[in-house]
Amino acid sequence: MKKKTVKTVVPVEIDTSLNGTDNKEQKARTLDGKSENDTAASDNVPNAVLTTSKPVINTKSSKGLSQQFLDLFWKLADKEASIRLTASLEIIKHIESALSSASQLNYTIGRLVQGLASNRECARHGYYITLVGILKALDATQLTNQIIHEAIKNRLVAEGNKKERIDQHVGQVLAYGALLKSGRLNDKEEMLLVINQLIIGSKIKNYIQPVAYGFLEELCQKVDAETFKGTVWPLLKPELSLPWGDQTFDTLNLLLVAQSKFPKIVDKRFWKETFGSSNISKPECFSELTTLILTNSSSGDHPLFAKIAKILFDSGKLLDFWSDHFDPALEFPTNLKSVAALTMFNSLLKIVDDDMVGKLLLKSIVSILVTILQAKEDSNFELADKTLESIKTVLAKEDISPDSQISIIEQLLNLSGHVAFDKNTNTRFIANVSFSLKKETIVKIVEMYRQFVNDSSRTQDKITLIQHLTKLISHPAMQRDVEWKASQLVFLAQWAYFTPSASKVFSSAAKETFHRALDHPCKKLEDLSTFLSKSFDQVNKLVDVDGEITDEVKAYWKNLKKVVEKIQKKNRTTKETDSWTGQVFLVLYINMGFELLRQPALPFEIIAELDTCYSKATENSNRKTKAAKAKQLETPEDPHWLEVVTDILLSLLSRNQHLLRSIVVSVWSLLAEHVTPNALQQVLDVIDPSKKDTPLVDADEEDEDLEDSDLSDEEESPNGEKEANEESEIEEEDDGDDECSDGMDEEETITDKLRMKIHEALGDSAALTDTESVDIDDLSDGQMESLDKALGSAFQEFRKARPVRKNVNKLPKEGTALMHFRLRCLDLIEVLTDKELSISLSAAAMMPLLSLLEVTVKEPLQKPLMDRTRSVLRKLTNIRRFSDSKDVVMEDLVKLLQILFSKPYAKKTLMPYISEDLVQCCSFILRCTLHLSRVNDSTSGQK
Repeated sequence: MKKKTVKTVVPVEIDTSLNGTDNKEQKARTLDGKSENDTAASDNVPNAVLTTSKPVINTKSSKGLSQQFLDLFWKLADKEASIRLTASLEIIKHIESALSSASQLNYTIGRLVQGLASNRECARHGYYITLVGILKALDATQLTNQIIHEAIKNRLVAEGNKKERIDQHVGQVLAYGALLKSGRLNDKEEMLLVINQLIIGSKIKNYIQPVAYGFLEELCQKVDAETFKGTVWPLLKPELSLPWGDQTFDTLNLLLVAQSKFPKIVDKRFWKETFGSSNISKPECFSELTTLILTNSSSGDHPLFAKIAKILFDSGKLLDFWSDHFDPALEFPTNLKSVAALTMFNSLLKIVDDDMVGKLLLKSIVSILVTILQAKEDSNFELADKTLESIKTVLAKEDISPDSQISIIEQLLNLSGHVAFDKNTNTRFIANVSFSLKKETIVKIVEMYRQFVNDSSRTQDKITLIQHLTKLISHPAMQRDVEWKASQLVFLAQWAYFTPSASKVFSSAAKETFHRALDHPCKKLEDLSTFLSKSFDQVNKLVDVDGEITDEVKAYWKNLKKVVEKIQKKNRTTKETDSWTGQVFLVLYINMGFELLRQPALPFEIIAELDTCYSKATENSNRKTKAAKAKQLETPEDPHWLEVVTDILLSLLSRNQHLLRSIVVSVWSLLAEHVTPNALQQVLDVIDPSKKDTPLVDADEEDEDLEDSDLSDEEESPNGEKEANEESEIEEEDDGDDECSDGMDEEETITDKLRMKIHEALGDSAALTDTESVDIDDLSDGQMESLDKALGSAFQEFRKARPVRKNVNKLPKEGTALMHFRLRCLDLIEVLTDKELSISLSAAAMMPLLSLLEVTVKEPLQKPLMDRTRSVLRKLTNIRRFSDSKDVVMEDLVKLLQILFSKPYAKKTLMPYISEDLVQCCSFILRCTLHLSRVNDSTSGQK
C-alpha cells in the first residue's frame, strides 16, 4: 500500500475530508522513527481530527521500535486475509517476547484501539483480532483492563464531523467488545460499564446495533444465572421489553437467547406482559411476527431466522404460520419482503423434514423465486440461486422418499406458472436434478409433461418438454422398465407421424426427438430388443390406421412386421443363451422400420440385405453338426452372416447421421464377443491408409445432426492418405507449386479474354491504350446503353470463367467425409478394446492403427483424427487379458516385432512424433508372446 504523508501543520481553512482515524494512522506512520524533538509527545491529544493550525504530534513515541515492527500495523489493513493474519500473529509474538518493553506494549495497545475506528477496508478486522489476541495472550498483571479503558478514552473520543464521530463510536463498540470477547470482564462494575457502553453505541446507528448486540449475546452465553439476574438482565430488560412495533431483529434475537439460556428469569410472565403471549409460537403472535420479519432489513442471514424457524418447527405450528400468515403477506412483494422471505425459507430448509419442503413451496414464495431467477441482473439473484441449490440438495438426498420428491417437483412446476421450469427461469434446475430423482418421480414428471403437450398450444414450450422427456427415457432408474420406455417412445411417434392436427414446427421437432430417443440404448441386449419390440407393436397399430403414409411404405412395413413377428416367435422357443442372434436382428429390423417413416429410400435397400443375412444366420443355426457349420464358414463364396452384417453396419456408418451411428455402435457392441477375423478386417480396411477402396456414400450428403458429428467446421481437415516421409513431402510441395502455377496461368488467360471483350465493347474507343480513358460526355445515350450492356456481359462471363481458389486449410468434401468415416470406425474398434479379445484380433488391429497414426501425425489439419487414433491405439495396446490365443503362432508375433523394430530406420522423420506409440506397440507384442509362451507351456505340461 502506498504510504501517505500528513504534514504536521495544517491550515485552519483546509477541510480534511479524510476520516479522523485514517488521519491518525497516516500521521502515526509518518511520524514513526522521528526524534522526540521533532514530534513532542502530548498524551492529551484525543484523536487525529485536524481542526487547528497547531502541530499535530504523535501521542506515543515510537522511538526504539524497529521499522519492521511498525510496518506490521499497516499490514493489518491489507485486503488479503492471510497477510492480515500473519501480521497479527507477528505483533502478538513481539508483545509476548521477553524482550518486549512497556513502551512497546503501550504503543501497540494505543495503535490497535485507535485503528478500530478506521474506515479503511479490512482495517477494523485486522486491528480487532490482534487486540483480542493480545488480551488473551497476556494476563491481567502484564496488561490491565485499565490500560484498555484509558486507550478508549484518549484515542476514541467522538469529535469531528458526523461521519468521524460515527467511526469513533464504532471503534468504541469494538474495543469494549474485545474486552468482553477476551473473557476479562470479571468485575461487576466493569461489566456494567461495558454493557452500558454497548447499549449506548447500539443506538448511534442501525448498522452498529447488530455488532453491539452480538457482543451482548455472547455475554449472555458466558455468564451464570446469578450474574445474569443481578447484573446483566437489569440493564437489558428495559431495552428488550418493547412492544412488537418497536422490536428489531437484534432485540428479539437477544431476547430469544436470554429466554433459552435463562427460562426462569426471562419467563412466560415477562413474555405475556411484553407480547401478550407466553411464546412467539402461539398463533396470536403470528401476525406481528410476520410483520416484523418482512418489514425489518437485515444484512445477510441473521441468526433470528434460524431461531424462529426452529421454534415454529418444534412447536408443530410452522405450517399454520407459513400458510395462513406468511405466504399471504407476500402477495405483493417488495424487494425487502423478497429477501426476507427467501432467507426465512432457506433457514427452514435446514431443519424441516423432507416431506414438509413441498408444503412450504406455496404460491407466493415460488412466484418470488421465479421472478428473481428470470432477471439475472437482479441484485437478489444470488440469494434466489442459493435457494434453488438448497432445494436441489434436498431432492438429491439418498434417503428422501419418492412422495417428498414428487411434492417438491409438482409445486415448482405447477405454481411457477410454467411446466417448462428450466426454460422459464433460464436455469438447468430440473435437468441437473433429474439424475437424483427416484423412479416414481420420473414417472410423475413425464405425466405432467405429456399432459401439457396434449393440452397446450405453446409450441416452443412443448418442444422443450418433449426434449427433456427424451432424456428421461434413458434415466438410470428406468433402465429395466421397458414397458414404460416403450410407452414414451410411442407417444413421441404419435406426435411425430400420426397427429395431423400438430403444427408443422412441432411435428418436425417431434420427429427429431423420436429418433433421438432411439439413440439411448439399453445396457442389456434382452432389454433393448424387448423395448424396441413393444414400441414396434404399438406403432404398428398407428401405421395401420394412418392415411397419410404411402402405399409403398405400408407394403414394406407389412413385410417387416411379418419378419419381426417371425423372429419374436422363434426367440420365445429358443434358449436364452442362443437367442442373441435373433435379438440382434430384431434391433436392426425395428430400427430400419422406424427409419422407414422418416426417409424410406435407405431402409428399402438395408432391409433387403438384412433379409439375406437373417436367412443365412438361421440356416447356420439349423445345421445339425458343428462340422457342417465349420464347412459353411470355410466356404469363400458364402461369407459368414456376421461379415454381411458388418458390411451393412459400415454402410450405415458411412452415412453421417447420428442416429445411424448410434444404432451401429449399439449393435456392434452386442456383436463384439462374436466378431470374426474377416468381420474385423472389414473395419480395419476402412482405417488402413494403404487401402484405397472404402464404402463411402456421396460426400455431398448433408449431415443430419451437425451438433453430434465428429468434428465441427473448424476441425474439418483433409484426409491423410500420403506417405509420411521426406521424399513424398517434397513431391507434394512440387505438385502444389505446379497446381498454383497452372492456376495462375489459367487466370492470366481469362484476364486476357476479359481485356479483349472490353475492347470489343468500347468499339471505336478501343484504340485507346490501357492508360487512357474514355470521355463519357462524348457518348450519346444510345451508345451509353449499348456500352453498358456489352461491359456487363463481359464481366459476367469473366466471373463464370474465373477459377475458384481452393482453401488451403480445408480439403474437398470427399476428404472430409473419409476422415469422418474413419473416426466413426475408430468407435467400433474402441468398443472391442473394452472386451477380452483374442491375441490374433488384437494384433491384427494394431498395425492399421499405427499406420493411420503415421500418416496423420504431421498433419495439423488431421489433428482430431490423430488424437482419436492415438487414444484407441493406446487402449488396444494396454490390453492385458486375452480371451484365447488360437490362430496365432510365435512366428507371427516375431514378424510383427521385426516390422516394429525396423520403423525407426525407415521412418526417421516420424520418430519424434510416434516413438512413444512405437514403444507401446512393442511392449504389447512382447506381452502377447509371454502370454502365448505360458499357454504353450501349460498345454505341453498337460500332454
